Amino acid sequence: MNIEEAKALLKQKNASFKETSYASEKEYWRHVSEWYYYEHASDDRVRALEIPRKNGKRHIELQFDEKDGVYVFKELYFGSFCFEINEFLEDGEKPEDVLIEELNKLLDGRYTVVSAVNASAGGFVYDGIYPDLSPEVKAQAAQKLANANSLWGRLKKRRIVYEMFDNESFISGELNSIGKLWKATQPLHSRDTGDTGDTGDTGDTGDTGDMTDRPAGRT
Repeated sequence: MNIEEAKALLKQKNASFKETSYASEKEYWRHVSEWYYYEHASDDRVRALEIPRKNGKRHIELQFDEKDGVYVFKELYFGSFCFEINEFLEDGEKPEDVLIEELNKLLDGRYTVVSAVNASAGGFVYDGIYPDLSPEVKAQAAQKLANANSLWGRLKKRRIVYEMFDNESFISGELNSIGKLWKATQPLHSRDTGDTGDTGDTGDTGDTGDMTDRPAGRT
């Protein structure tokens, strides 16, 4: 899918967007998140389509890289969460079909993202996306995160900065332990259905572990 086809698709869905150009993928990634590993970025010029969300902080973005004068689809983001569509394709799936499916879910407000970075040392320590959560489950997780954001945590030298957002809401704060983040977000992992949200395996829950939930659930 090229950028003009994507624009036509968004207009068909009545989704407002703005287009921004970037000199390189590295420059674009710096826009998406200051915590990305930029050494893996290409020198290709990038254009991005940003679809604003009501949360006012984190938005949907489609990345297009220039190839032989044409800007072709590269990646889908919700805030700093990268869907890594090409990396998680299943047999017979086409990137454009998966893009449309995931985009529809994003526009419908079916996803909640939780991410966290080690602001002291740099780098992501947690990155999860959860589909079809009830307002009650999200509120419970938000309250537990607020309770875990203690004065003691802010006084510790190690700072875990977290975000939790969907289309409508955005919260953020600081912790001193990735373990606290894991405990606070348990409502997201263990819903009434027993379904963990097709978010993949979760890594080490220790204070220094990398906990990454991927990919987004596709039905």
